Amino acid sequence: MPEMSFDDWCRLSESDPAAFVAARRAAIDAHIDSAAPERRTELRLLQDEIDLMRARMPSANTMMRVISSMMIERASVLKVASERLREASDQLEPPDEASH
Repeated sequence: MPEMSFDDWCRLSESDPAAFVAARRAAIDAHIDSAAPERRTELRLLQDEIDLMRARMPSANTMMRVISSMMIERASVLKVASERLREASDQLEPPDEASH
C-alpha cells in the first residue's frame, strides 16, 4: 500500500468513509505485521482495545484524551521497568578484565 499523507487520509474520509475505514484497517494491520512476531499478539490486543474505546466514546476529543491517558500509563510502566533493569545491571559485577 502506498504511503498516504494526512491530507490524503482526510480527503478519503470525506469522500468515501467506507474506503477510509478499510484503508485505515489495512494500514494498521500492515504496521502490526511488520513488528517482531512475538509482539504481534500484544499489538493486536492493544488495537482491539483502542477500537472498542473508539466505538464507545461520544466524541473524537474524548477519545484523544483517553488514548493520551493510556499512552502516559504505558510510558510510566516502561519507566518503572527501565529503572528496575538499571538497578539490576548496577548490581552485576564488572567483567574480569584478565579473562578478556
